[in-house]
Amino acid sequence: MTVLLTLGFYIVTILHIFVECIEVLDQDLESVELQFIRKLHRLHLEILDKLQEFETLFSQIQMVQTATSLPLIVGGLLLLRLYPHSLLCYLMYMVFILQFFFLCFFGEFIHSKTEQIFTALYMTRWYEMSLEDQMILLMMMKNTITPFTLMAAGMYNINMAAFLEVMKLSFTYSAILFALN
Repeated sequence: MTVLLTLGFYIVTILHIFVECIEVLDQDLESVELQFIRKLHRLHLEILDKLQEFETLFSQIQMVQTATSLPLIVGGLLLLRLYPHSLLCYLMYMVFILQFFFLCFFGEFIHSKTEQIFTALYMTRWYEMSLEDQMILLMMMKNTITPFTLMAAGMYNINMAAFLEVMKLSFTYSAILFALN
């Protein structure tokens, strides 16, 4: 989990720097050298490749993390209902929740950063660029029209909506288990 978050924050920093480069492109088109947009395009393709490698590398880890979070949260809720005065139960439950929350928050953060790339490209003064640079900008926008999202096993988005769904599901399962006691 720590390796995942460390590499992820490294990628988020690269995305942030890339968005700032696009914003610099928009500030003063006359002073920007001719090859700058081409360099941005190459950098953008490298970033997309690294994001795909990150996704394939950690997809199974994210799936295991997501799949184990639901039973741990349900078990923690059940323990809280059975032993409401035990501080240890509250601490364990908070650890389970925070671990899953950080994973989902991180997925949401990467999604929003890649969404900012499209917005920054769209907000440039593309109409003042040469036709060749406009085409490069259009290719970059096409690659970012759907933001990158972390996925567990290639099927489930890892974001804050997934966190809320797992929390609702765990409360439901916990209530059913407690009712059966």
